[in-house]
Amino acid sequence: MKFIVSCAPFLKQLQLAARVIASNNALPILDNFLFEIKGDLLYISASDLETTLVTQVVVSNAVEGRVAVPAKLLIEAIKSLPDQPLSFSIDAAYSIAISSQYGNYKIAGLDASDFPIFPVYKDTTTFNLDSAILLRALQKTIFATANDEMRPVMTSINCKVQADAIIFAATDAQKMVKFHYTKSQPVNEPLEINLPKKPMLLLHQNLLVGRDEPVEVQCNQNNALFILEGVRLSCRLVDGKYPNYESVIPQNNPNKLVIERSSLLGSILRVSVFSNKTTHQIRLKLDQGHITVSAEDLEYATQATEKLTCEYQGEPMEIGFGAKHLAEMVKNIDTEDVVLEMSHPARAALVLPGESQENEQITMLLMPMVLNVASPV
Repeated sequence: MKFIVSCAPFLKQLQLAARVIASNNALPILDNFLFEIKGDLLYISASDLETTLVTQVVVSNAVEGRVAVPAKLLIEAIKSLPDQPLSFSIDAAYSIAISSQYGNYKIAGLDASDFPIFPVYKDTTTFNLDSAILLRALQKTIFATANDEMRPVMTSINCKVQADAIIFAATDAQKMVKFHYTKSQPVNEPLEINLPKKPMLLLHQNLLVGRDEPVEVQCNQNNALFILEGVRLSCRLVDGKYPNYESVIPQNNPNKLVIERSSLLGSILRVSVFSNKTTHQIRLKLDQGHITVSAEDLEYATQATEKLTCEYQGEPMEIGFGAKHLAEMVKNIDTEDVVLEMSHPARAALVLPGESQENEQITMLLMPMVLNVASPV
């Protein structure tokens, strides 16, 4: 097996595939890339058994073959090289010889037959989704997933594919986000799946960025496969029943706040510096024409209060939130105004964009915190 490859695009694909490799693999072979030459393409695979990524790069002077290559060692060896042709030659003992303009290097490879086989998909439901829509859906929901591995279903993103819509939702029991997009094309049958966070982060941060072509998605009861130009990403779905988030969305919210998004976000970030270091609670005091944002930490005798102009319809009220959760939600709204709809200081509040985009509806829910008896306002 041999090939010649340009260093820069090769390194880019290696670093992309390396994001799949876990830091504590149960199987030593999973610390390696799988290299496979077919025609003038080198296919690079990486896996942690739950997630598998296959990407590709164009090569020349290729002789077909397969070999497993130590991932970390290879990236460390070539990442400081300027863009130039690299020549690879692999012998029958899986010894990998690399030649560059600077010198020669040798790496001990492994038998490719020990590398996990890419999942074979049967009995799948298939649909296509614009990459920009999938990217936006992940942007709006992934921050609301939980980090508690003891509740794996809460770390996932729930996806419902219906005849005329696709719905992504995420929750950690304190906050919830639902992204509803009306599809223009039907699917062959409805389905509901729980998408794991790690491969969704890979799609969100790397694979979908800058793309405009459709993504083909194939799903069955256990796995999901995302097919993009030059890339295949397979993941094992998270098993379990997702919480019924629709049942906790409040329907009657007579108190409505409309405020400039950047003003509210800036105030939350500034005032939260003075909040209790354990609870990070901030207090919103709502009245006609203005909102008061405040926080205090009695232990360190710190306090902050800011007053902002707004549009408010409803009864005067005070409500407390975790500053980090509220700031995350406001950051993930991309309209000039943000809307808060509330019914009672002890009940969930809705955080909504000032206006919705075509075919799209975003609903964010945030649970309040019990207010301290003393108020700094």
